[in-house]
Amino acid sequence: MQTQQQELCKELEDMFNLSQEEMIKIYQLKHASARKDKLEEILNYDCQYFTYSGADVAYTFDKEGNQKMILIEINSCPGGLPRCIFPESLKNGEAYQMVLENGLLKNLDEKEKKAELAVIYDKNESAAKGLFDALPKEREATFVKEKRQKAWTPQIRLNKDTNYLQIKQENGEWKNLDGIHRHLTYAPWTRLPLFCKTKIVNHPITCLAGGRNKFIASHAYNFFNETYSKNGFNIETPVTYLAHNARQIIDRQEQSKFLVVKSPFANAGQDLHLISSKRDA
Repeated sequence: MQTQQQELCKELEDMFNLSQEEMIKIYQLKHASARKDKLEEILNYDCQYFTYSGADVAYTFDKEGNQKMILIEINSCPGGLPRCIFPESLKNGEAYQMVLENGLLKNLDEKEKKAELAVIYDKNESAAKGLFDALPKEREATFVKEKRQKAWTPQIRLNKDTNYLQIKQENGEWKNLDGIHRHLTYAPWTRLPLFCKTKIVNHPITCLAGGRNKFIASHAYNFFNETYSKNGFNIETPVTYLAHNARQIIDRQEQSKFLVVKSPFANAGQDLHLISSKRDA
């Protein structure tokens, strides 16, 4: 088992050290029709809100033996870092530091980098704590836990005059937050504002735009494929049917035998239903 893990770490080390040019060459070996300039366009794209994400993928085979990597879903609040196997170059919290440097810290200007920061979470404390510990020591930072409810924590408020999120100090005074790393998984758009001066990573709007809303995500994948499939690459996803009622689900089950029904806003295996008969529907 230890040898397998060492081999995987070596493969990851090689992958992390690939240049963009090398990534494209490897991809084109398996996808000869993929246009280099369009692959570069995708790899160089800088998202305004969606700074980092997780993804659930499955390596699949069809009846003819053709292999495909299928994207099941993405997550705009990934919490898998503590369980990832990283190469030696990213041990001792450096993986968390990499997430922060390419996310929250990258979005702050020089003045904001010296101001008050916070990591806010509602579950997966180990991932949130790893991110908090990786914040630069010279900066003031607060570690905030919220309950899983559709309400603001008493420790955080939005100052409507300045449009900054504020955090309550021990002396009762309120202090502006210039940056927040959000590790809220439960309906974050109900607990953080969509528009304010405080920089939030990932921004709650990413959840509504497809990171959490599977209905919107399906449209986004289709839009991507309409745009780029003619350039030799696309996103492979399971066959997806949107906005079905119980009667339609029964009809689909009779046609397909096996279905997975998922709530549009659910994540982490919640509101997931396997349908293999009329009784399940």
